[in-house]
Amino acid sequence: MLNIPNMIIIGSTGKNMGKTTLVSKIIRKYSCQQNVYAIKISISEDGDISNKKFEIVEEQNPHREKDTSRFLAAGAKKSFLIRTTEQNLMEAIDKIIVNIPKDSIILCESTTLAKYVSPSLFILIKKENSSIKPIAKQVEKYADIIVKY
Repeated sequence: MLNIPNMIIIGSTGKNMGKTTLVSKIIRKYSCQQNVYAIKISISEDGDISNKKFEIVEEQNPHREKDTSRFLAAGAKKSFLIRTTEQNLMEAIDKIIVNIPKDSIILCESTTLAKYVSPSLFILIKKENSSIKPIAKQVEKYADIIVKY
């Protein structure tokens, strides 16, 4: 596992569980004290990423309804979307983090990344009595905090 001590990963056991809201609240809280960079990762199951290994999009507009826009609106210095397959995830992460100052906070919305990266904190959001996606089962053991609701 790659150790990234200035990273916080927010994952969940399913979709629409409040990951973006939590990331935005953390950004809002800490961006006045320190530079915060936000990364949202979208894993493509079928490998269809416009015939590329991965795609990195830097969000420029804080006024849209996209998750990456919400991160900018909350105070992130920069906000990125990574679209990739799991196989190419670490190559995509390496492309971004090499340009982020070590004294910055990196907030990453992803469950899959916790399989490959040891962050300073991994928060997993878990909805009681609902199905758990397979990747969440694999990484639950790495969670520092499990938020149940």
